[in-house]
Amino acid sequence: MTLDMGNRLKKMKSYALDQALLARLEAWRQAQTVAPPATAIIEAGLRMFLDAHEGRFVGDVFVRSDPRERELKTLAQELAKKSTRKK
Repeated sequence: MTLDMGNRLKKMKSYALDQALLARLEAWRQAQTVAPPATAIIEAGLRMFLDAHEGRFVGDVFVRSDPRERELKTLAQELAKKSTRKK
């Protein structure tokens, strides 16, 4: 099922989540002056997780980078190794 949320399309997914984690999420949401939607919190957390594991954080600083940057860096390193071997 795909939901049209304005300009963004959202796809309905179902995941089994740890009950203690869900309880913490709900407790945090209810402690806010205006409780944000659980979907928004989960999306933000997933986005942060993926950004961190794709090398988009330097320390605590978010760095916007081209997703191909890692590939290009690896290619540049391989080319550099080949050029030093020929000498």
